[in-house]
Amino acid sequence: IFFQDYVHTSLKFKNQLFASKRTVFFGDFVASSTYFVELSEQHENLPFRKSDLRLDDRQDFSAVRRLCCSATRELLERQVALCDGLIAALASIDAFTRAFCDTSMSMLQRVELAFFSVILDRLGKHHIIQTQNLTIGSHWFSRNAETSKEVAVHGLLFAALYGSRRSLSFVQPNLLRDAKLYI
Repeated sequence: IFFQDYVHTSLKFKNQLFASKRTVFFGDFVASSTYFVELSEQHENLPFRKSDLRLDDRQDFSAVRRLCCSATRELLERQVALCDGLIAALASIDAFTRAFCDTSMSMLQRVELAFFSVILDRLGKHHIIQTQNLTIGSHWFSRNAETSKEVAVHGLLFAALYGSRRSLSFVQPNLLRDAKLYI
């Protein structure tokens, strides 16, 4: 199985959102990067840089963090109509990156956040599978990106278990109930 670390996996998701050859859907909504353009034309002070919207530097991890942060998602929600798909995609990417980067959270919180990201992606993909006029190949992230994320998340769980020397019973079973705490 080919997979990448969390930095390159996050970049892969961001780059695929901005690629013109793919139209990513989350639920019934398009996760389009054009909403960023609309937002940048309306506002001067943004939580991201306008250069973050270009694919010139496909390895700029800081751009991923700025584009996916809660401040960006809140601004999109307030200012841009019908961008729920993009907000969901950004929330998933942000949850994934924060699970690996945010050392202020406990390991349990980080594992829960990482699995929340995977569950959110699976729900988005399931909706596409159930919709007859959409296909995974054209309307979802690549299988490589998906697999890389899931392998990284399972690696984080393994690290947590190895580091804590505990059993799986320390992971709370109800991730969806508590997921709102993290987004």
